[in-house]
Amino acid sequence: KPEPGNPGPAYFTRLESPLGARLTETADRIGAGRTDLSGRLESLRQFFETNFIYTTTVVNDSNSPPLENFLFVEKRGYCDFFASASALLLRHMGIPSRVACGYMGGEPDPATDSWIFQEFHAHSWTEVYVEGRGWVICDFTPPSSDSPSLAGNPPPSLNLAAFQDAGTGGLKRESKRSHQAASHPSAWVPAI
Repeated sequence: KPEPGNPGPAYFTRLESPLGARLTETADRIGAGRTDLSGRLESLRQFFETNFIYTTTVVNDSNSPPLENFLFVEKRGYCDFFASASALLLRHMGIPSRVACGYMGGEPDPATDSWIFQEFHAHSWTEVYVEGRGWVICDFTPPSSDSPSLAGNPPPSLNLAAFQDAGTGGLKRESKRSHQAASHPSAWVPAI
């Protein structure tokens, strides 16, 4: 039974999208032949990295709804698009997912032993629910010289046992830990 304020993983597989059939077909194509979670996540990462471009300029000449334009027309966008699209595609694969927003990077302030985050440090990413681990950060924004993402060269194999819940841990110095996660050279952020 879900606790108050925590609807449980089933809530994060709900599908309420006008793109339903197209998303299901796309998710089925991406996850074809991959039944394990790591394989599906890797297939989705490759899908975005191979077929999409990170840019902060979106034209949308088709006047389509923004997410439809991103996924099926323009195939260009910024982290909000990658995070939203990947969360929906993962849900269509039956994988509990959600979108998270925050900051990454930042600049150290030695005088206060903290980090300074500005608007251009803002970022969105996807989290997936891993049984026994909790919420795990998966950033599907492809690497780009313009991208503020956590994306980069993924490790040769995804070891989900090494991941920890992104929503726990009693963070006392959140800004330091946020910076550590942001400076990790992988699209998959372990042990936040």
